[in-house]
Amino acid sequence: MFTYQLSLAKYKLRTYELELAYREIKGLFPHAQITLADLNSLEFKSEFLLDVDKLKRLTFFSNIKYQNGHVAPIELIPHQVRLEKLTDSTQMALFDVETPSTSRQIRYLTHALHEYKGRFYPQLAKSLLNYAGVEAGATLLDPFCGSGTSLVESYLTGVNAVGIDINPVAYLIAQAKIQSLTLDKVTLDNLDQRYKDLVYQPDAMTVVSEELDWDYIKAWFPEGNLKQVLFLLNQFEQENNEAVKLLLQVILSNLLRNFSYQDSTQLRIKRRTTEPPTNLFAEFQRNLKNHIIILQNFISFNYQPKAQVRHYLGDSKNLMQVTGLMPNSIDVVITSPPYATALPYIDTDRLSLFVFGYVKNRNAFRALEKTVIGNREITLKDKNELEQTMLATLTTDLLPLEVSNLIQIIYDKNKNSDVGFRRKNLAVLLFKYFADMKVVLEQTFIALKHGSMVFMVVGNNQTQAGGDLVKIPTDDFIGLIAQQVGFKLEQKFELQVQKGYMIHAKNAINSESILILRKV
Repeated sequence: MFTYQLSLAKYKLRTYELELAYREIKGLFPHAQITLADLNSLEFKSEFLLDVDKLKRLTFFSNIKYQNGHVAPIELIPHQVRLEKLTDSTQMALFDVETPSTSRQIRYLTHALHEYKGRFYPQLAKSLLNYAGVEAGATLLDPFCGSGTSLVESYLTGVNAVGIDINPVAYLIAQAKIQSLTLDKVTLDNLDQRYKDLVYQPDAMTVVSEELDWDYIKAWFPEGNLKQVLFLLNQFEQENNEAVKLLLQVILSNLLRNFSYQDSTQLRIKRRTTEPPTNLFAEFQRNLKNHIIILQNFISFNYQPKAQVRHYLGDSKNLMQVTGLMPNSIDVVITSPPYATALPYIDTDRLSLFVFGYVKNRNAFRALEKTVIGNREITLKDKNELEQTMLATLTTDLLPLEVSNLIQIIYDKNKNSDVGFRRKNLAVLLFKYFADMKVVLEQTFIALKHGSMVFMVVGNNQTQAGGDLVKIPTDDFIGLIAQQVGFKLEQKFELQVQKGYMIHAKNAINSESILILRKV
């Protein structure tokens, strides 16, 4: 008989994380009878030796020991312990990689490459993957993959992944996060040397696209900072390795807000009242060096997963067409859909969109913003047309009755009150959001194998309608829509809101849940 003792993470686990720690074990080892050995560890027994690779997949544990009878115990260190050491090269000590972190590290490895508001943290994605009990070689789908958190964690676990997102900057970040993990030591060493020796030349000739909206870009950067940006862009164009080029672009993208006239404390584009710093080139070199060391240390772990990631830039409402997925081909879905009218995803990344040429002008920017599910931007003409559709369908079964009723209440309250244009838009925007989410859920249902699970991290928000505070239970509504599509709602986990991701949103995210669905 084998006895297993698993020590929990050294940082304080939230209530739901402790529950997920149990579920991870049950997902990977369904027959385990788990007991709480003490406040810091779990125990279970098995007649057979368990898969060591699966044990090392566990997320919320710092140490694993097992023994057979009176034989000396064998000790295992989960991969997560080592990965969480890959945060800041200045604090890196390879001889100490097996000592667990005493604080929650959410920006480890390539998760640290670029800030992205609204993402969920990597340990959550990994634990849900284990909860589902998927085997290495299975396939995960994330229909709202954003900056690629679930794709990276799937790759690191040896599970294939398919992701799609409509935001070009999010697509760029996710591509860089994944492809950087495939770079070898020689390539990284050469990159390090090349950019360490690179000297900024303010008057160097730069070759950049004339199609960019230079009037707009110049308005948002001091001349000296813009010259540094252009110098770096010119250097990137000389790179032949696509993964290297992506890494360089994302590191620069992550600096643009701080070195522009954008107020970096605001999610929406808003001018700062002070001059930005001017040492952009030196900061780029410092950040690149830091990430190269992190990637080199990752290589030294001799931990190279065998998984494939297919990543698409496109609309998740056309999921099957864009990705080419076959029906009943996906083993698990882990995703965090956009919040309902709460976060300005595209506006937050506006500078990167213009500098990297993803949008050529402000009209193209506005057109892109309108395509995002949950966006808050709408013209009066579009609002009036959508309002007619909404009023004609709220009394049908397009959406669950509870969803339609709340939309109608918000519409009536704002229609009969002296509120601004944005408030009067809210009902139609919510209608569009939930109708769009239904389309994505229908596509997801087709792609998923029978019996497989969907995990959706959903945020709730609230609004003022007619002077009254109205709560929008997005998680419950998406759960109802999912059941309407054909899913079984197995459970709803309440989460504590991750405040680091939810700033600048007075009426935005006030609670989060994990919806656990199954295709039956």
